[in-house]
Amino acid sequence: MNFTVTPWDVKGEVDYDNDPLLNSEKLKYYTNKDFLNIYRMLYSYNPQVNSLLIQYKINRESRDYILNRLYKKFGKNINLISNILLKNLEKYRNKNYASKYKEKNRIKNNLLNGNITLEYARVISLMLSRTTNDSIYIFNEIIKNSKYIIIRGNKTKIPFNSKKLNNKLSYLCGIICGDGHISKDFNEIVIADGTKNIRLLHYSKTFFENLNKLFIYNFDIKGTIKKVKNYYTLRLESQFISRLMNYFYEIPDGKKCEIIHVPKIIKNTGKETLYWRGIFDTDGHARIKNKAIGFTTKSYLLSNDFLEFSNKNKLNIFNKHYTDKNIIKILISEESILKFAKIIGFSHPRKQLILIDYLKSGSSYNIPIAKIKNKKLDQFISYLRPYKNQVYIRLTEKREMVSSELLKERIKSIESILNVNVVQIKRNRKNNHFYICSKKLAEKIKEYYDFVPSWRSLDEKNVNKLRETWSFI
Repeated sequence: MNFTVTPWDVKGEVDYDNDPLLNSEKLKYYTNKDFLNIYRMLYSYNPQVNSLLIQYKINRESRDYILNRLYKKFGKNINLISNILLKNLEKYRNKNYASKYKEKNRIKNNLLNGNITLEYARVISLMLSRTTNDSIYIFNEIIKNSKYIIIRGNKTKIPFNSKKLNNKLSYLCGIICGDGHISKDFNEIVIADGTKNIRLLHYSKTFFENLNKLFIYNFDIKGTIKKVKNYYTLRLESQFISRLMNYFYEIPDGKKCEIIHVPKIIKNTGKETLYWRGIFDTDGHARIKNKAIGFTTKSYLLSNDFLEFSNKNKLNIFNKHYTDKNIIKILISEESILKFAKIIGFSHPRKQLILIDYLKSGSSYNIPIAKIKNKKLDQFISYLRPYKNQVYIRLTEKREMVSSELLKERIKSIESILNVNVVQIKRNRKNNHFYICSKKLAEKIKEYYDFVPSWRSLDEKNVNKLRETWSFI
């Protein structure tokens, strides 16, 4: 699409209906490889009124850049420039003003005072260009020179550079999806974090203080931290950031627990690991007494996304759907805790310390290494452990969640294929013990297999190296 705008010839082929910044599928998220399309983001919520493009203004410091570009093309005649801008605004809006003189003077004052809306900036970029591609480049330059976007006097740093931004916001997206929400009016983001152990509650405050550093670094604003009983809240009042997280990262407003998922802009990229860290930092748990890491969700989409992510990264996980509560519980196998630490990890200070204790103590989970192949034993060796003159049966993988029916099937299979009797020892606990009283089988297992820890403990130096990778600031 070519067009020419000169002081004597106003064609203005581009309007709201055919502006590629608003309609091109290719430009839905990015105006080029570096710039996020915040213009479409703010337009998409009420395209009939376009109120946000008129409400949001660029920084006054960009006024000189815009005026110099206009003077260079049209000459230093602000009345002429205002008249041309008015004609192009009428075409862009598909609207004719009854009092053109009054509107032209208003435009003139806005230009001179640096009171320039995003809509003005877009139309000016069209006036300064000969092709739509040129206009997009100039619009990006205007936004880049502005640095900040303003609404009702509140300034927010513009996140135009997607390369610097996505890692930080991928993590923040996981945080909001985990234990936060965007208000229905898109005016604020609220995140909650706490613990029943009041002595450890201060870590939640530290966590939110770190999150505020992230907001300051990326947007030059911060949220309000407040203590409520045994938890803290972080409340960030920002319509711009709320809409950004909704548009680019697909976080719905209001209730979201059953429909959250990994957004397209993150999925199957290197940034997805940061998203999962945000999920584990909020909705996840790390138990102090035993090595157990996991999270719960009501979203089948999120559960399937993590299953796909785990398979791709060879993380062993267990998941179980509790129909009575309509939740899905996901646990990381102890065998994969070191891999979890390397791939995802925790940035939350309380959970991070627990994970560090895990890493320093090493795995309590031994895996069988075959010295001699045996087809029958290979089927069940993950459940069998020789102990003195008998074989202890561990009917589940560590942290595996299975039904009682499946456990009975496993016992029958072991008895049938190995031709042994399984003895059950009842305990005053949730699970009973199962043994095979066979010295011969115990010795055979020892002959055919070695049992070694699934991963070794880490020293302080290697723990600190991992800890550095968990920092998100």
